[in-house]
Amino acid sequence: MNQNHLYVIILAGGGGTRFAPISTEARPKQFLSIITSDKTMLEATYLRALHLVDSQYIFISTHRDYKSLVLEQIPSLNEKNIITEPIRKNTAPAIAYISYFIYCSDPKAVLLFMPSDQYIHDLKLALQIFKEAANFVSENNILLTFGVSPTYASTEYGYIHREKEIRKNIYDVKEFKEKPDEKTAKAYLDSGLYSWNAGIFCWQANFFLKEIAYYAPQIQEALSVFTLRQFSEDNLKFFFNLSPSISIDYALMEKSKKVSMFSFNVGWSDVGTWDGLKKLQKTYQLNLPPQIEDYLKLHG
Repeated sequence: MNQNHLYVIILAGGGGTRFAPISTEARPKQFLSIITSDKTMLEATYLRALHLVDSQYIFISTHRDYKSLVLEQIPSLNEKNIITEPIRKNTAPAIAYISYFIYCSDPKAVLLFMPSDQYIHDLKLALQIFKEAANFVSENNILLTFGVSPTYASTEYGYIHREKEIRKNIYDVKEFKEKPDEKTAKAYLDSGLYSWNAGIFCWQANFFLKEIAYYAPQIQEALSVFTLRQFSEDNLKFFFNLSPSISIDYALMEKSKKVSMFSFNVGWSDVGTWDGLKKLQKTYQLNLPPQIEDYLKLHG
């Protein structure tokens, strides 16, 4: 695949409520130094993306209230590459909009979406997987998600029920499962057929938009406000007002018949809860920032 057609989109619009009280609505966890003292979660994700593409091919999707925080933490990023949503409507509208926005300037675009608040231990392997994934989707009409082999019976993650291996480390997806109770999580773990849903996606913009039109017509209808390719603030607000509030999993991934999963065993965590952070610290012997370390000791 021509690397000039690969774009990395960092999803940074979440409120980070599960990491209270360190994370607040005004400064959620992606803008905080959770894992290391020298970088915020967003900064670490941006540096990860720079290993794949030049900065002109990196976009950050966030709520408009956080635009100043993005510019403060990544001053080298062109302001035009910060895509702001005026109101929160979950992930599907934001992902659909930015897919269409990039497609309009590059019909051959391959898009890699990664959350801004995840930890990856083996960066070298992760980058290799991302490159292989981009090549795979550039040659196939497929929606690619990334799954992590569970190391314990987690009730904090959604799961992916995978089927046959169609290429090395790439599997057909049978179905997605919501966060399970403890008994179900243990059954998933014991079966060896389930992976944690990492919330990372890769696809051709063109193919994604066709799937959205079929499975999420309300979002497709909302995108019609940009038919003339006028991406004004007013049109953006109109689009989000028209769009349903729905996750990309519910809107598309759970419905499409063209979904595959890339095995992503790189020492991954979504750093979603304090308990999850404790497990992560224990597994990788992390030297967490003093504020985070102190909180874990007090509330451990």
